[in-house]
Amino acid sequence: MFAGIVTVSVGHCHPKVNSALKAQLDKLWHTTCIYHTEPVLEYAAALTAKLPEHLSVCFFTNSGSEANDLALALARLHTGRFDVLSMRNGYHGMTQAVMGCTNLGTWKQPMPAGLGVLKAMNADPYAGPWGGKRCRDSPVDSISRDCACKPGQCEAGDKYLTQFNETLRFDFPAASGPAGYIVESIQGVGGTTQFPKNFLPAAFDAVHAKGGVCIADEVQTGFGRLGSDFWGFQEFKDPLFAANKTRPDIVTMAKGIGNGFPMGACVTTPEIAASFGKALYFNTYGGNPMASVVGKAVLDVIEEEGLQKNCDVVGTHFLKSLVSLKNPKIGDVRGKGLMIGVEMVDEDGKPLPVQRSGDVFEAIKDAGILVGKGGINGNVLRIKPPMCITKEDADRTVAAIDKALKDSKPYKSVGGNGSLVEQKMNTPNYKLQRPKITYVSSLAILAGELATGQERGAILEASPHLLGRGADGTAELARDALRAISVTRLRGVAVTACVRTRSAAAAGVAAGRERERDALDADAERFTGCLGVDVASGVVPLVGRPRERLDEVDADDALRAGDLLGVFLGVRAGDLEGDFLWDLGLLLGVCFFAVDRERELLRERDPDDGLSID
Repeated sequence: MFAGIVTVSVGHCHPKVNSALKAQLDKLWHTTCIYHTEPVLEYAAALTAKLPEHLSVCFFTNSGSEANDLALALARLHTGRFDVLSMRNGYHGMTQAVMGCTNLGTWKQPMPAGLGVLKAMNADPYAGPWGGKRCRDSPVDSISRDCACKPGQCEAGDKYLTQFNETLRFDFPAASGPAGYIVESIQGVGGTTQFPKNFLPAAFDAVHAKGGVCIADEVQTGFGRLGSDFWGFQEFKDPLFAANKTRPDIVTMAKGIGNGFPMGACVTTPEIAASFGKALYFNTYGGNPMASVVGKAVLDVIEEEGLQKNCDVVGTHFLKSLVSLKNPKIGDVRGKGLMIGVEMVDEDGKPLPVQRSGDVFEAIKDAGILVGKGGINGNVLRIKPPMCITKEDADRTVAAIDKALKDSKPYKSVGGNGSLVEQKMNTPNYKLQRPKITYVSSLAILAGELATGQERGAILEASPHLLGRGADGTAELARDALRAISVTRLRGVAVTACVRTRSAAAAGVAAGRERERDALDADAERFTGCLGVDVASGVVPLVGRPRERLDEVDADDALRAGDLLGVFLGVRAGDLEGDFLWDLGLLLGVCFFAVDRERELLRERDPDDGLSID
């Protein structure tokens, strides 16, 4: 239900698209756009026929980021200005130039980006200060706030427009204005966020009045996905708003343009395109014969199979079915056609916390359905399937979402003596899918997840609580880690418990670094010898431990070994890899503690738990 991130538009391996590509493979792969071939000319004609007449010049690229990067350059060259405007919560790609226009902090790399990019307040009727049931162009109106606007009015839209105009007035030179304004008609990565009906046409008018160029980013919304229109910018034409007509100067597209084939396009007016005549320009792979025949075949399939109409019919059914669930963990259902967002909230109506959102995504995946994740809080289900899906596909997805949300429970404290370890009760989604697995192996799996950055939300959430907690709390936290693994069967929570155990020993590690190196090495040699660790190479063998060696280690030795091994490896490595080895050392300590102290608990567990000390 995510179409390879809104990319597989007409269905995986569509026979017509495949056949067109295979036939071209035997003719000609590549010439570069310096030499026009029949495929690229035919495709350019077919593509521009789907756009307003003034948009008649195509620049073909290899991705949406590249198309948006090119659009910014065209706008700046055409106007002779530099500063551009984008919306908060928008996403436009990951090149250094367009990353500045991507205003979701979770997608911005910590490096210089955004020079000459200013941001406007996001016009979000759900999460923003203004908005009501009838603000958006959608078949459903799930916003709880009522709307008192009369037909042809949108007070929320007017207020967001006031803020937009204030940005143009205060943040750009009064003598000139913006070079351009780049915007998605529906914000995709930002959580399928829709603007009020009257916002985008008026915003375009305001930018045009300042002499700026308007760029419609149709990378996700284009090619009929919204059902009512072929392009997202065309949806803003409510007859009650007679003046509404969104007229972009540049349209960028990718993703669904090639059904998964790497290609994109930037389409503009002859006047703006002429701005690139000031220097030489070409794109090595853009518009190559293979991409061109694929793009044309996709257009043909959309037309022949009525996929735009299917998006309207199935998408409306999909949206209404989601609203009909009346699930209290659904704060909002929004979108149009087959571009749908489901905002998940907790019992207090706040964005569902990241780890619980992850649980829901995993549960839906376990039901055999893939959806995307969006929004600044990562709590929006992004549903953007291939445009050929059926109502039956939609119904199956709705049922999986409903069950996953109903199964989502709050986290509760279960550790003894005020322990901060949290676990989720009665949710089997994270049961380890292995018939027999030793504690050593399971902890190795958890450590591997830490190393690859998974369950990052849990790690970040847990760490602040452990600051200042000394290593003397390690034993208690180790016991909690064991319980999280053996009792809850929740992989993510087990990671949290182990992270907290590791964090509790942080003070001990820091103190250890102040000790004399000789004493540290002596202690490390003693305990790592017992654990069978090759400290010279830094290799920690986590599996295949001899059974009898486990019986030689008591609880105190195990915990002491974990601490000292962590200190030793952390000091020796002295870099980020050291942090991971340090985690492994402490996890080994937890492992041996578990084996020594909790055998009876393990034996009492149901065999279906998937864990064994054998």
